[in-house]
Amino acid sequence: MSILVLHDDDFGAAVASRLCSASSDAAAVRLDDWPCPEELDSLVATAHQVVFAWSRPVQRLESAVDSAALRHGVTLLPVVAEGMATRVGPLLTPRTPATVDCYYRRRAQRAGAHSRLGAVHTHFDDHPTGEPAGYLAATIATVCGLARHLLRASADEDTADQARLVLVHPLTGEAAGSVLLGVHGNARSRAPFPPEQRTFARLRGIVRDAMEVNA
Repeated sequence: MSILVLHDDDFGAAVASRLCSASSDAAAVRLDDWPCPEELDSLVATAHQVVFAWSRPVQRLESAVDSAALRHGVTLLPVVAEGMATRVGPLLTPRTPATVDCYYRRRAQRAGAHSRLGAVHTHFDDHPTGEPAGYLAATIATVCGLARHLLRASADEDTADQARLVLVHPLTGEAAGSVLLGVHGNARSRAPFPPEQRTFARLRGIVRDAMEVNA
């Protein structure tokens, strides 16, 4: 099997159905709230690429799937409904120096200190399934098209080390693409990140250098 789509109900099931109908070498498996690690490992080990299709951001479960993908050297592509946007990515290949946790940490940084994002994520982690999240059929078509494009691109040697992601607005159809920078010291990084990518470490170094100059 080439593509494995792990999904929940509602949005996730719709994504899985469309991706499988478009590819003869794709298969879908509905996950329970919390699959046992052995079950998750045995599922991920059967695929070359894994799509995590979910109706809400569930960091703990998404990270568990990411860890299994890393252990078995397969590519992971999350497709997750996040409130007023739908996220396709980050595309995480064995060569990508970033993880799902890097995405959530960067997102928390952008949200700012006054955000209640932490409480939202905690609720979804504790309730990974439940009330329907709601979605538009056009959104499913858009994100599945993007997912297929990114999965094909993961074989490109020039881009396989880029954690590319796209945020799609379901009402306007607008899509904004970017590349996720990994957080220093994450599970996929094999070497330290350049200083310009280590925000805190760089700031600490600037402060230290300034103190030494003025000492």
